[in-house]
Amino acid sequence: MTGQEIILQHSRICNSLCDKRIFDAFLLMRPLLKELQEWWAISKKDELETVYRQLLFYYVESMEDPQRSRFYRELQVNVFTLADKIKELLLLKSSTLYEYTQKRYLADRSIDFGQISFELESHFSNLLLGDLLQESLNVQGKQKEFAAQHESTMQKLFSHFWLMEEWTSSETDFLTKCLSNKEFDSVLKSHLISAVTLNLLRTFDAAKLSFLLSQALHEEVDVRQRALVGVVLAFCRYRRRLPFYDELMAQLKLLADDKRFSNELEIAIIQIVRTLETETVTKRIQEEFLPEMRRLSPLVQKKMEESIEKISDFDEKNPEWQKILEESGIADKIQQFTEMQIDGTDVYVSTFAALKSFPFFNDISNWFLPFDVNHTEVSDLFDKKDLLTIFIKNPYLCNSDKYSFCLSVLQMSATQRDMMMQAFNADMEQIDEMMSNEAKLDVDTLAKRFSNQYVQDLYRFYTLHPHHTDFQNPLQDIVKVTETPLFDIILTDVAVKRRLAEFYFSKDIYREALRLFADLKADDAESSNAMLQKMGYCCQCMGDLKQALNYYQEAELLEPDNKWTLRKIAYCSRRLGQYEVALDYYQRLDKLQPDSTSVLMNMATCYFQQEKYQDALSVYFKMLYLSPDNPKIWRLITWCYFIIGNFASARKYCEKAIADHPINSDYLNLGHICLAENKLKEAVEAYSTGLRMTDDKTVFWNLFADDVKYLQANGVERDAVAMVADAVKYKEIT
Repeated sequence: MTGQEIILQHSRICNSLCDKRIFDAFLLMRPLLKELQEWWAISKKDELETVYRQLLFYYVESMEDPQRSRFYRELQVNVFTLADKIKELLLLKSSTLYEYTQKRYLADRSIDFGQISFELESHFSNLLLGDLLQESLNVQGKQKEFAAQHESTMQKLFSHFWLMEEWTSSETDFLTKCLSNKEFDSVLKSHLISAVTLNLLRTFDAAKLSFLLSQALHEEVDVRQRALVGVVLAFCRYRRRLPFYDELMAQLKLLADDKRFSNELEIAIIQIVRTLETETVTKRIQEEFLPEMRRLSPLVQKKMEESIEKISDFDEKNPEWQKILEESGIADKIQQFTEMQIDGTDVYVSTFAALKSFPFFNDISNWFLPFDVNHTEVSDLFDKKDLLTIFIKNPYLCNSDKYSFCLSVLQMSATQRDMMMQAFNADMEQIDEMMSNEAKLDVDTLAKRFSNQYVQDLYRFYTLHPHHTDFQNPLQDIVKVTETPLFDIILTDVAVKRRLAEFYFSKDIYREALRLFADLKADDAESSNAMLQKMGYCCQCMGDLKQALNYYQEAELLEPDNKWTLRKIAYCSRRLGQYEVALDYYQRLDKLQPDSTSVLMNMATCYFQQEKYQDALSVYFKMLYLSPDNPKIWRLITWCYFIIGNFASARKYCEKAIADHPINSDYLNLGHICLAENKLKEAVEAYSTGLRMTDDKTVFWNLFADDVKYLQANGVERDAVAMVADAVKYKEIT
């Protein structure tokens, strides 16, 4: 079996278990066991299946067993666990996926947690000794060497906790002590959280998820944000499986009353949801913002150079410059970019995408490393507290991009660096203001910042890492977050649901928005007009026009004369073929907003679809009165007159359109009129002209075929239609 076949078969087993089809799960396990050829696995499967058959026997015989539900659930969990082990062993043997090649490569490496703990304690104790020891180390030239040793230790730990199988007491004890040690910095702790998360996303382990849940209450805000993000991603990936684990659900319920946990969980979800729009935003920046800025920049520069001549002191800022920026449109673009940045949108991914090829990123652990100015790869840039130190604290840059930026700066010449520092100096006022505000940030703001930066780090790994296609991107699973126990147990507060529903709606994630709006509607008998409108709009965008119509009609009951609601009801009714109902609503709209061209157009369409052509004509002439020189209206009148057999009037308006600015359909209509009047030569000429104006000839003939029924209704025989069409075709090839 290929690696992909193994993963797919494992997924089928898990789905069967989630659907409580345990017999099917055992059946699906057989091909994997045959491939694995391990006696213990076959024996374990047979043991579990025997237990299940006994359980079924007692159940069918109606024997009372108060523990049956517990045994049933434990059996399902044990089958899940066995399936996971079989999958991992098979992939470890033969898979070319990056994680499994790394597992094989590092298989013989062991970790002495006692020695590692000693090294970590020594490292952080030395840091606490401060300047005296640092000065001594500098004299001996050892400072960088000791830092490099610590970084190597961190990489070993990351690899171990990323690639390890089941935890032993050694791993559990080490992690618990490490995460609770107040002398250890948050860089190490956050790094370990990421390793555990990556491990958990590869294969399910209740103990690891329980660990992340416990660390989601960590006292250090940056550490717990990583744990929270890991919890959300794991709950989304294993959403169907989790209800089988009673201890995890009990642990989650204990967190239900923790207000901070609930608030920060909401923050984490929103930051992950933002990644769904990153690709769209990146495309918009590359195709809209940057080309427009490049187009406008020379014009703005010229105007500014001209304005310099109007002031006597060259150093004086010209008040006209801001006006020039505003009039050019650049100010608007900058404002839009800034607003997206402040909102938390990932606007830099395309900027730094090309800067992930440094050797630094060859080690997978560095993609998840919190930024540290003391890291040996970048520490040379931060010998003194200069502007670069301040700039790198930019809250809108994620950790990965900060490393990319610094590594790029290190490749610059001294002259280039000086020029860059001068550019920073020009914005020193804004930077100073930003740094002064830094110390005043509340916990929620910090949580949002750390969460957003970490999620952006994850996005870069899952989209830019050389082996990213070997990983299933967990960020894409976030659309299913409303189906997880997180919503059933933690995010039950109405205000939280409403905020998340509005956020989903604002990002065009309609299915999840609708799910939350529906929950809110069920909780509150008096739904607001706006919420019902949004529910209807979600259904409309998802293509469910019938349900959209139901919600719009509910909204109408709350606010009968809301024009937006009436327009949507009319639209859905028309699309569903309910033309009489749609017409009634368009007529109501016509009274509320008289002389609206779009309303009149739709009224005429409803009349037309009901074959009330004279009524449609009346509306078209009202439109013509409002817009006398509109060729689109002439064409509509032409077609309406043709259908009712008034060929003279049809010709009149058709020729007006042709005299103005003809299109291929004008000559198609003229051909129909001539054919109906039995002016065959003129018909052939008109059709030929229309055909020549059409790039895709098939389109023209499809339109012609659609109109045959109207020609026949006007007395044109089918043979005449066919012969004229052939005459046109022969004319085109001669």
